[in-house]
Amino acid sequence: MKKGQLKAKTPLKQRASLKSHQSLKASVKPKSKVLTVAKLKKDADKYYSKATRYRFADKRGDTWYAQCITCQVEKPIKQLQCGHFMSRRHNILRYRDENTAAQCYGCNVMSQGRQYEFAMAIDDLYGAGTAKALHQESKQLHVFTIEELQEIIKDAKEQVRFYEGQ
Repeated sequence: MKKGQLKAKTPLKQRASLKSHQSLKASVKPKSKVLTVAKLKKDADKYYSKATRYRFADKRGDTWYAQCITCQVEKPIKQLQCGHFMSRRHNILRYRDENTAAQCYGCNVMSQGRQYEFAMAIDDLYGAGTAKALHQESKQLHVFTIEELQEIIKDAKEQVRFYEGQ
């Protein structure tokens, strides 16, 4: 071996023919969908968010419009998010209607949810003291079960179908 040449540490692998590669692909079984709490939470968030935005919306023509709960700007629901008064990390309130509302990106993300304005709006909508009660309830721990999340997804999908059917 000449100076400067590199020696292969492992022998080069033979390339499998196209036919053998296709037969290997056909013999591999697809993974079965394993339901986990994390995957179901992601689905539940998706459908619950859509249902929440519809809940605060009015249909004009073919488009649904809703008002941001904190700054009152009106936008199509596709441009809004599902804002939470108490963060989604508080599982006990994550899918509670009193804790969620349509909120614009500016308020929900850029202004960290504008929690004070959100609290005042909640008290206006659901009665004085609601925000305080939600704050107290947020201190309780809650662990979701697969069945519970499946029920939340089912209910949210039904709500979305109801609104989209109008």
